[in-house]
Amino acid sequence: MTASETPILIIDDEEIVLLAITESLLPEGYNIVKTTKPEEALELLKKQEFSVIISDHHMPGMTGLEFFAEANKIQPMASRILITGVLTLKVVVDAINKGEIFRFIAKPWIREELLATVSNAIHRYELLSQNTALQADTEATNARLAQRNKELEAQVNELQSTLLQNERNSSDQGSSIVDALQLTQRILHNIDPELGHEAGLVSTLCTNMAKSGRLEPDTADLLELSSYFPTLGKINVDPERLKEFIERPNHLHSDEIEYFHNLPIYSQLHAASFTQIPSLSRIVRASHERLDGNGYPDGLRAEDIPEAAKYLAVAVFYAESLLSTSKTLEQIRRLSGTAFDAAAVSLFFEVNSGLNLNVKTRSVSITELKPGDVIGEDLRYPSGAIFLPKGSSLSESTIAMLDSPGSAEPKNSYIIYN
Repeated sequence: MTASETPILIIDDEEIVLLAITESLLPEGYNIVKTTKPEEALELLKKQEFSVIISDHHMPGMTGLEFFAEANKIQPMASRILITGVLTLKVVVDAINKGEIFRFIAKPWIREELLATVSNAIHRYELLSQNTALQADTEATNARLAQRNKELEAQVNELQSTLLQNERNSSDQGSSIVDALQLTQRILHNIDPELGHEAGLVSTLCTNMAKSGRLEPDTADLLELSSYFPTLGKINVDPERLKEFIERPNHLHSDEIEYFHNLPIYSQLHAASFTQIPSLSRIVRASHERLDGNGYPDGLRAEDIPEAAKYLAVAVFYAESLLSTSKTLEQIRRLSGTAFDAAAVSLFFEVNSGLNLNVKTRSVSITELKPGDVIGEDLRYPSGAIFLPKGSSLSESTIAMLDSPGSAEPKNSYIIYN
């Protein structure tokens, strides 16, 4: 229902005044409901919604201010306009304190003034209605996000408990940990596809470097194992605030920056709960350190950063970057020798030169999808069957089907390749 369709309620004890106001407003297409009795108007307010309420001030049994005080309790978003022939300071003060009046119109009024006032009143009502709807939608979204994070945390905790038991019973501890961590990534991807994709990307890049034969065996093993943990520290983190931290950290409050600088510590705690390898926890904690000491959380310099962490840092930077693939690779080259270890950068490019590094993704809404976008996740029917496999290119007809209720599983966002 648009503002012009939402009725306007008019109250005046004089029929001739009601008629005059109505004749001024009807040609503008407004839907008018009128009455001479304020008590009857209050009953109408309980039954239907009004965008604007116009009331005379001097009425038998109840003044306009008294009526508006009651009306405000029933429909606080409706804009209230008081018509009075005696506009004293006391009336103005009482109107503000008791009735929360939007505007005054003095008798006799000018038609153009009346129309402009009503138009502004409807605009106010429309803004309040939109803000209320947006607030409700935001609260619902936050509630869904909180529930999703709660479910993810419970599943990760359950998985960690299972893993600890498996470690006790398994003769091959390293294999047990990797199997469980791969399962963690699958769970993460099901609940948060974008975060799950990032976790898988870090693991793939580090595994390629670890299996290159260019690293010492212990360093290679620690690099491959540590690659599963940096993303886990982001569980329960608001993705929009995290994006703000990556793109524009100077816009954040110092407390927020400190919070994001502590994320590697949360990842370290996850690593410590999976295995009792002290060096592994230190590598995970150092995943965002830089050779020049400008990293976090500890500001370590080159000689203090664990060897495997120097290689892990390059992979993490690539996976977390919000820039396009080409710009991210260009930035890694530029930071070689200052932020990143030159040998780590060289190996990163060497082992991935034969791969398609154009695997960076981003999350978009249905309205942002466009023909030619490549889907970075399987899209399914409500039954669970695959509607569109990962890697498929979207067409106009496919996007229309996604936007058609019931044709595919409803989603708030879609993962596409960047």
